[in-house]
Amino acid sequence: MHPYDHFWDLRLGISTFGYHPAVGMADHPNFRVHYTPVPYNILFRILRHIGLGANDVFVDLGCGLGRTVFSAAWLGVKRAIGVEIEASLVEQADRNRVKDRWRDRNVEFVCQSAESYAHAETTVIFMFHPFGEGTMTSVIGGLDQTLAQKPRRLRIAYLNPVHSRVLDASEQLVRIDHWPARRHSLSRNSRYDVGFWAAGGNADPAGVSHFSAAIQTTGH
Repeated sequence: MHPYDHFWDLRLGISTFGYHPAVGMADHPNFRVHYTPVPYNILFRILRHIGLGANDVFVDLGCGLGRTVFSAAWLGVKRAIGVEIEASLVEQADRNRVKDRWRDRNVEFVCQSAESYAHAETTVIFMFHPFGEGTMTSVIGGLDQTLAQKPRRLRIAYLNPVHSRVLDASEQLVRIDHWPARRHSLSRNSRYDVGFWAAGGNADPAGVSHFSAAIQTTGH
């Protein structure tokens, strides 16, 4: 438990420290990765970099205990949704959600598989390497369909992008930026790469260009 993470859990009035073991073998297409929360300093850096706004509908696929969801809500998104297949994690996240300080925030947790979640309104997706290549392929395939049916600006932040090639093969997404892993003794830099994608082509080329320009000027 890092003091900085403990501080932010206290400030947000939540409890997001926890662990859940992986399900299946790592080389299986439907593998589900173990749950551990993203350190807050890395998380806030990613969320601010992607440019969350008051009109965004934020979805964390494989949300665990909801740290990323509550952080996005705290940063002021329109809706913050956590999608998690493990019922025990959803129950714990919901116990945080019903506390007084979150009752006026549009925060929601749903217990279902990532590939079955419909992204009809989603504008931002966050993932911390949550599942295997088979699941990722289904998720991105479904996302491509919704973007084709309803073109809009959409951004994705993918921490530890093990299956980045699936997103690169998307018909609707364009890779916007990449942060290489880096770590030194004086700060908690991520030991994982971070990949960023946005809806491209005819979905909203102006929006994608604006997002790309913002990233180039802010850097990592």
